[in-house]
Amino acid sequence: MSAPKIILASTSPRRRELLGVLGLTFDVIGSEFDEDSLDRDSLTPHDWVMQLAIGKAAAVAAKTEGDALIIGADTTVTLRGEYYNKPQDPADARRMLGELSGQTHQVYTGICILPVTGGALGVPVTDYAVTDVTFDQIPDPIIDAYVATGEPLDKAGAYGIQGKALAFIPKINGDYFNVVGLPLNKLVALLGRFGVSVW
Repeated sequence: MSAPKIILASTSPRRRELLGVLGLTFDVIGSEFDEDSLDRDSLTPHDWVMQLAIGKAAAVAAKTEGDALIIGADTTVTLRGEYYNKPQDPADARRMLGELSGQTHQVYTGICILPVTGGALGVPVTDYAVTDVTFDQIPDPIIDAYVATGEPLDKAGAYGIQGKALAFIPKINGDYFNVVGLPLNKLVALLGRFGVSVW
């Protein structure tokens, strides 16, 4: 029996790179799921990112023929109940970094694997990870310099732990890969439920 086709429902280069670390063969198809269709205020952060992951996977699965496993994922940053998603512009990135400065915030990533059999959608399996990330106090000139690199503009919380932001992150508690955007330990466990092994 051949291994199922795997599709990553995300064009994120970071997720693509992380999934590649597992040595799996997969396709990449961007999802057109409307994130605003979910009522975030009625959900906990981990429920919200899991629902987003399901929605992203389902949007790609609906256009998938034959048999496949669709992987959806979504990441958000929270601090004291406020969400910090991708900044709208450099000014928004500066605001976010200023508010996260000197604080410990939470990074949530929801993941979903949605099986497609003969073009029919199966039952999704989901999980999530949460990691505490501590920032140093970041001087305004450093925030300005970091924003000027462009690195924060396409990332939840306006920073990339795998990039220059590592300079002001003294400590994390939890899964590093979750902060990058794909908790590999959780994902491997979910793939195993479909008979997919990375070994």
